Amino acid sequence: MLIEKLKYKLNNQNYSIELEPWMKFGIFIGNYIKMTDMATKIYISVPSNLLFSYFVVIGAIDYDFENTSQEELKKQYLGLQKGHRVLYLSGDKWKICSILKVGESPYKPDLKAVVLLDNLKTTVYVPEHQWFTHIRLLNDEVIEVKNAKVVQNIKRLSEHSTLKNFYSTEKLSLAESLNMPHTYICANKKEWLEYLLNLKLDFKNNEINLRHFIFDGTESPFKNIEFISQNIDYTLPKDSTVIFIGSGKTLLRMEQFDQYRCIYIIDKHDSTEKLDDLKHKIEQRLLTQDCEIINNDFIETLVSRNIQLPKGVELFAWKQES
Repeated sequence: MLIEKLKYKLNNQNYSIELEPWMKFGIFIGNYIKMTDMATKIYISVPSNLLFSYFVVIGAIDYDFENTSQEELKKQYLGLQKGHRVLYLSGDKWKICSILKVGESPYKPDLKAVVLLDNLKTTVYVPEHQWFTHIRLLNDEVIEVKNAKVVQNIKRLSEHSTLKNFYSTEKLSLAESLNMPHTYICANKKEWLEYLLNLKLDFKNNEINLRHFIFDGTESPFKNIEFISQNIDYTLPKDSTVIFIGSGKTLLRMEQFDQYRCIYIIDKHDSTEKLDDLKHKIEQRLLTQDCEIINNDFIETLVSRNIQLPKGVELFAWKQES
């Protein structure tokens, strides 16, 4: 886990400091919920939910990088449909290509092949043994089949100057090929991204920041997080985690994502009215739905990892039938 590897720096100081207990706690929560049942919920109230949320998100992303599997990726390849688009490595060039179908290989009928449209309406069969290295998913909606288009400046995560210090080449290659966020954030996107770079981290005397771990698709085709937009109905990957930041966002959208793992990060300084409304809403759910309180399990796992529960933190965890 990143807890053992990262340090941080204060402004105007050229030396690094061990992560504070509350920072480690945030990373732990993001990691912990990924290991639980699908309908796990965690309510946590802290003095500064924006700053705390960065560590929760990095803990969730750390888990995602470490646990992307070939089985999950292969399932996504097999589910490709006509009109889906992917990144395809042709020689030394990456192209955006449309899928024609997934079917039998013309060379080995007992094996599958992804069939896609290359330039000049050429049909290309990509055999199974090349899927992980030559095809990256784009997770676009199914559209009309189009001719291939060369894409410039596609870089490999395994060559990322920061990530390669924390994750194996295999893990990074699987993550970039899957290219599917499993961590979603319901927050004020502009505010959340604005202060992201203010947090200075350190690894072996090299200054890094959270942008080295977090990819929202704005600077490259790869995405490992996505922000929940207003007035859009979402169908997320079934093992997704949704992180809510603020009581207002939680009250507005929590019911929409009942079937997923959820973390509600609440600021102690939110209005009393909002805090009371949210607590009442949670209490009603606990009384009217089939829920199991898992505070003891959470604390036991916390102790086993040598993570401290920060003072002044209000936390409640439960499993909810979806």
